[in-house]
Amino acid sequence: MVNVRKVYAGKMEETITTGGSDGEVGDGPTEPVNGDWGPVIRYAAQLMDVPIDDNGINLVKAQIKRESGGNEQIVQGIWDVNMANGNPAQGLLQFIPQTFNYYAVEGHKNIKSGFDQLLASFNIPNFLGQISGRSGWSPHGAPRSKTIIKPPAPKSTWGWPFRGMNGAPTSWENGQQFGHTGWVRPGSGGSDFHDGFDFGSAHYSGDILCVHGGTVTSVGYQAGFMVVTVKSSDGLTTVYQEFGNSVSVRVGQSVKTGDVIGRLTTTHLHLGITTKDFATAFAHSFDEGGGWLDPIKTIQSNGGGAKGQSVPIKKSRAQEYIEHAKTYLSPEPQVYKWGGEVKDGAHPTDCSGLWLSLALHFGIRLKDGARSTYQIIKQMRPIKRSEVQTGDAGFVPDLSHVVCALDNKTLIQESSYSEPCNTRSIDGYYKPLNWYRYDPLANVLGGEGSSDDSGGGTTTTTRTYYQIKFDWQDDESIKLYVAMLGLR
Repeated sequence: MVNVRKVYAGKMEETITTGGSDGEVGDGPTEPVNGDWGPVIRYAAQLMDVPIDDNGINLVKAQIKRESGGNEQIVQGIWDVNMANGNPAQGLLQFIPQTFNYYAVEGHKNIKSGFDQLLASFNIPNFLGQISGRSGWSPHGAPRSKTIIKPPAPKSTWGWPFRGMNGAPTSWENGQQFGHTGWVRPGSGGSDFHDGFDFGSAHYSGDILCVHGGTVTSVGYQAGFMVVTVKSSDGLTTVYQEFGNSVSVRVGQSVKTGDVIGRLTTTHLHLGITTKDFATAFAHSFDEGGGWLDPIKTIQSNGGGAKGQSVPIKKSRAQEYIEHAKTYLSPEPQVYKWGGEVKDGAHPTDCSGLWLSLALHFGIRLKDGARSTYQIIKQMRPIKRSEVQTGDAGFVPDLSHVVCALDNKTLIQESSYSEPCNTRSIDGYYKPLNWYRYDPLANVLGGEGSSDDSGGGTTTTTRTYYQIKFDWQDDESIKLYVAMLGLR
């Protein structure tokens, strides 16, 4: 008896590019800043040596709004000749894959990356003259270059936050240093951990200088204090806090070491450096969970691998989860097989089996031998989309298919019969509607990893999928006899 069956229609193919970047892009913005693609447009134009003013940026933003609404993961949903040929337009500016590949520059060939699409767009002769912001467009002309035309200066070095500093501070004040200071800070809940270094006005004054170049990602008040954050291309975020309200930078601005961030007008500058996004780091201001680094040792070593820090950089359990999960992708991708072969007490080659197998790698087992998605979800608790982190489970479109979160942006799945294990954007086509967390696993992984690969080139594969794909199920029958999946 079959009471659950997959339904498909509209067979399609999609070219997917994954992996690191061979093209150096420095510290400029490659993702929208607070939803604004303007800084990314300006930076892409700069790298491709295309003069652009505010009018030009607004023109590109208008075209983006018309094509994708700013969603770099979107796939064309309107039927036309491209759809009929199994070749839908996709991404920020709705390139079809062949056209994108024709104009894309080396190291930036991910069609689902808005930054890569912008580089490709500015590689088109007179790109600004080919768009109107009011109608569709048809790219034409020979590519201007195979690579980025105007590479950026070398990545930013490190420097001290005040003029005249020739070395590490030698004057210490109560609670001023980084790490466990022995001094319980007010409002810390009894913790003596200090997530940064306080440069007191008794020793320092005047302009506050950028200690590590990047893009200004926030300017505003947090918990009553002015905060400026700068994210660098190496993934580190520098936090300038508690210095007053004299600010010299704006969100989206690119800054380099030595540029003026603001001016000290209070008792001290609090300087913090974190490996995590600021929201996560700020939530762990009084413990090591914020990925905080010792600012003094980081600056002293010019970044230097963060050697000898009180909170050392090391591979997290979440990153270990991600790296282990990716072994199912290569060199021989695991192919979906319902109820697949038992491996280490789990079934790794169907959707629920993948989640069970990845959890088992960390010694985590579900109770009572839970095996199906219907059984798994009963031992989990629902979470919001914004809370998703490594190891969480997403269910598509109802409870019949489970995927595993690699981080807040990327999932891995055994997606369908005879298809290989694959990764995709969490918010892309056929996205999970419900997310759940198994706390024993979350406690072991301890937060988010990053599914971004460092170094290396890109890998391009072609995936077959279906334009309409859903599960039909007989709920009454499932209640009586449990779910029995139709394989064909």
